[in-house]
Amino acid sequence: MWSILAALYEIKENPHRVSKYTQYENELKFEGIEFPVKLGDIPKFERQNEIKINVFDFKIRESKGNKNIEFGVLYNSRTN
Repeated sequence: MWSILAALYEIKENPHRVSKYTQYENELKFEGIEFPVKLGDIPKFERQNEIKINVFDFKIRESKGNKNIEFGVLYNSRTN
């Protein structure tokens, strides 16, 4: 929820603080959705809020002294 609010509402001072977004926490609908949100509940969230989101994960792998960050798509609103 907080990452979506951070994308929707620009906070100029200390945008990394959750407390800056609590004033907006009732702007999103989560009826019938439990926390932590399951990937299968994302389409319900998108319908309730008329918003499309994508969910990514990442892994950090080290090889020969180099760090590699690998991103993967867990949920893409265009394909679901």
